[in-house]
Formats: sequence, C-alpha cells, structure tokens
Amino acid sequence: MPNAKARHPETLCAHSRLDARRSSGFVNPPSTRGSTYIYPDLEALEHGKSNIMKPGGIGYGRYGSQSTRELENAIALLDGAYGAMVTASGFSAISTAILGCVSSGDHVLMIDTAYAPTRFFCTKTLKRLGIETTFYSPDTGADIEALVQPNTRLIFMESPGSLTLEVQDMQAILSVANKHNIVSMLDNTWATSVNYPAIENGFKVSIQAATKYIGGHSDLMMGIITTDESSWAAIRRSYIEFGNSPGTEETMLALRGLRTLPCRLKQHGNSALQIARWLESNENVSSVHFPALETSPYHALFEAQFRAPSGLFSFSIKTQNSNELTTLVEGMTLFSIGESWGGYESLILPSDPRTLRTAKPWTDSDPVVRLSIGLEHPDDLIDDLAAGFDRLCAAR
Repeated sequence: MPNAKARHPETLCAHSRLDARRSSGFVNPPSTRGSTYIYPDLEALEHGKSNIMKPGGIGYGRYGSQSTRELENAIALLDGAYGAMVTASGFSAISTAILGCVSSGDHVLMIDTAYAPTRFFCTKTLKRLGIETTFYSPDTGADIEALVQPNTRLIFMESPGSLTLEVQDMQAILSVANKHNIVSMLDNTWATSVNYPAIENGFKVSIQAATKYIGGHSDLMMGIITTDESSWAAIRRSYIEFGNSPGTEETMLALRGLRTLPCRLKQHGNSALQIARWLESNENVSSVHFPALETSPYHALFEAQFRAPSGLFSFSIKTQNSNELTTLVEGMTLFSIGESWGGYESLILPSDPRTLRTAKPWTDSDPVVRLSIGLEHPDDLIDDLAAGFDRLCAAR
C-alpha cells in the first residue's frame, strides 16, 4: 500500500495488503487450505527452510498459509511492527512469546493485574522451568528499576489491567527496559493496535487475543504476536517449535473482523463511556473502574497513551449480600453471563480481584462486576442495568 504510514487505522484495516488482482478480481483474498507446500526443485526446498524464519515466509502448513500471511501482514502494518505471527488462541500467543524470551535461570517482571491465565503460567509453568517471576504494582513507573535483577530478561505489561483497569505508565517502564536491554512485552488486547500501536510506541513484543475485538463476533479463537526486528528471530523460533498456528476458517473470520474493527471499537468505547457515567451516578455503585472517565485516577495516563477507550470496564457494588449480587446478575435480559469479551453482545461477570493480587492487594470488599459493552444501543443496556438494580434493592 503506498504511503501506508500516513494512513489512519480505519483505512489500514480496510485496505492493508488487500490486492484484488491477486484474488482474481474478488475483494477478499482466497481461503488457502493445505498442509504440504510444493517446491519446484531442491534449491527452492533449501531456500524454503530458511524462508520460514522471515515475516511472511511459507514452507509448510504448520507455519501458516497465504491466508495467515494476509492477516499477519495487515496486523504488522497496523501495529508498526517488523512482523506478526498468528496463533491458535490468545493464551497461546502469551505463552509462546514469553517462552521465546526466557530460559531456565532467568527472571521475569510481571504486572500484578495480568490476565489470570498469564499469572498462573508464571507461578506454575515458568516456576517448573526454573524461571523466577516478580509481580509488580500497576502503579509502578520508572521505580521499576529497583526490581530489575541481573538475570531479568522480560518486563511484561498489561494496560489497562484485567478486572480493575489500572493504567500503567508504559513509557516510563519502557525507558527502564531499554536502559537494561530487557525485552518489553504488552498484552494489548483491550486497546488493540487501533487505539495503541504498541510496536510503534516502543514495545519489543505485543500480544493480542484476536478472539476478542479483532474477531468481534464471538466465533473464533486466535492470538496474534507482533515484534520489532530485534525480537523477531527468538519468538519466531518459539512459534515454530510449538506449532500452534490457527486453522484457515478462523484466519478468514479474523480477516473479516479486522476490516470493521475501528468502527466497532468506536461504538464499543462510546457506549461504554455513556454507561460508565450513568453507573457513577447510581447510588448502589461505590466506584466505576474505567480510565476513560474524567474522575478516574488513571485518566491522565489514559489520555496521554491511548487514542480512545474500548468497551470493557468494571464497577463495584455497595453490598455484602451475595443474594443481592445474584439477583442483579441473573435477571439481565440483554447482558449475558460470560467470561469472554469483545463481541457484538454485551456480557456481565462477577469478579473477585482479591484472589489475583499480591504486589498491590485489592482491599475493597465490595463485589466487582465486569461489563463488556457490545453493539446494542446504550440506552437499552442502561435500562437493563437499571432493572437489575431495582431487583437488587427489592431483595434487601
């Protein structure tokens, strides 16, 4: 695409690497299925063995196909990355990327508010492999330097953090990582490359669960890893060794979702902000955890780092009665109970951050409820929540 760096995310998503001439005139690229890749001669076979280490390299079905290359090229362009790799799930992207950067005897600095499976991967799998993890507070900035050890190889961030949405001072931490030649890695699923192009902003490695906003329709499992040039080779080797590339159908669904990602994200974020403001005014809500709110203690950091919000946030309820919480959640008509997020449908999920924090314990005893705001009209979602609070009050 000419002058691609000057394009807006909306244009990049709609047109990145899309060439109808390679699709016999059709707008969408063909769906490529296959395991065996045929070489014309032995020289080409030898070239193919080294080609799989390059961005876009194809040599066997396990390393991807033309379909996955289309998606990887588009995401890499959107993120300002050297290259991208698609995996079978968001968590497989996390585990593959981490294991590409660390070995036995190494040390990892992990954000305390990380996605729960990421945390368990550190405390179980990495520990079993002889890799030490130190969890650090989401309020840590440049002072993270005090936690750096001689064997620290990776600083992992997730901003905003899972469940409670604290925003990290990513640029301050990136400066420390670069000073000590430590790999910086971000779980960027909340913002996506549309609202925060991680590699362009200085990260060495970025991860997204395409299961969420990129897919957008709750019908696929996929992860994406993007890297700068210096981190590519190590993570590409890890990716090849684990052999966890996704299927063609999932890839085509993700490509389809990518084309409409920016406009969907805009509606998710705008609706979430309207609903969060309404929740702030509700007498049954003790606090709303959403950095896009002007009242959030993380709003300044949010404004400085992100282009716009997405649709995931949480709030705390003024109750200690589990029956009241159950009455609120189980009577919803538009919000469904579910653990995922990022789809067209709105979801509600009670959460307990106290079980997942060590570096900065969550001491608030009020129940936390996480919302994923879908593409329904926000007024209808507010009505659904209002009816839920009416049930909660009636249960007292």
